[in-house]
Amino acid sequence: MPFVGVDSRVGAARSATVAAAPLQITPLFPESFPNLAVVGTVLFAINHLDEVVNGKVTRVLWIKIAVTYLVPFTVSNLGLLVGSRVKK
Repeated sequence: MPFVGVDSRVGAARSATVAAAPLQITPLFPESFPNLAVVGTVLFAINHLDEVVNGKVTRVLWIKIAVTYLVPFTVSNLGLLVGSRVKK
């Protein structure tokens, strides 16, 4: 049940704005690419390398591999975004 007098569309619009914020701060992307490469590759090796080596690659596995790389990239971007907005 929504709060009385609160428009739920405002909250949804705010959430969408916050979610898209990393895309608006392009200087943060180059800082997050090393995390994508290093952490993503380590996680790939731990979680999926055996399936790739054994030839058990499926469409679902490719999706899982993509998500494996996107998670550290997203976490890094969000961390940089929050860190850049902290008032000193």
